[in-house]
Amino acid sequence: MDLRTAGSALLASASPTLTADLDAFRSARSQLSAASRAPRTVAVVGLIPGAGRTTAAALLAWCVAGYSDRRVIVVDAATPPAAPRPPSAGRPALTDAAARTITAMLGGDVTQGRLTTLLDAPLTPGVARSRVRSAFTPGAAPSVLALPPAPSGFTPQYLDQTLTRLRLRADLVVVDTPVGPGAPVLHSVVELVDHFLLVVDGGGEPAQTVAAVRDWLASAPGRTRRRPATALVVNRGLRVPTIPPLGLPVLALERDEALRRRRIGRAARRSVITGLRLGASVLRAD
Repeated sequence: MDLRTAGSALLASASPTLTADLDAFRSARSQLSAASRAPRTVAVVGLIPGAGRTTAAALLAWCVAGYSDRRVIVVDAATPPAAPRPPSAGRPALTDAAARTITAMLGGDVTQGRLTTLLDAPLTPGVARSRVRSAFTPGAAPSVLALPPAPSGFTPQYLDQTLTRLRLRADLVVVDTPVGPGAPVLHSVVELVDHFLLVVDGGGEPAQTVAAVRDWLASAPGRTRRRPATALVVNRGLRVPTIPPLGLPVLALERDEALRRRRIGRAARRSVITGLRLGASVLRAD
């Protein structure tokens, strides 16, 4: 028995759970490495508030950027409108919702959205990389494109123009969408993205919820085309629900106190494993 084998056997006997997690991590990372290198645009969709949509989007982007060499850009299409109260000390007024955006979760300054810098560029694919970098929100990692707080919020036209300019400039674009099936941006998303990540709450009947979101996606307006999707069940309890086969990949995100506190850099091992599996799923060749 060589030293590596002996060490693995010792670790397995001392901590079977840790060994299982390490094996799962290696497997998930291998799946991500083997995934298609074709550029992908992924929309993260949740039909009810609080399902974990933004957490899922942040975890996906953070894991793919941190555990692969892919260029990842996040589009914060869920930027809330500016608050009705006046600004103070020269800073825009913010709703409490601004602190819960993916921009904030990834460490960005929600008052310093610079997407308009990119939107001012000519409407052609392959905008200069320096122009794209200048539009990133300060402090965010992975890179985030967001609007500054404004009464209008994020419009479908902004999304269309942003994704056009990002062609050839990212391996994975993650779009965090507004909550609810009636959000105008969602009608644009359906036509523009390559894959959907459907996020549902693990409480109640998650299988029925996943099926409902899948059916909503299939019946969304626009030209008829295949809309590949992955479902993520976000569990806040101690029991991980069992999801029957639904005709699409379904993953479960276990309860994680660090993610609940929006500290993505301290995510639990199993959350990172789920994030890597999500990355492999959304990047697979459909």
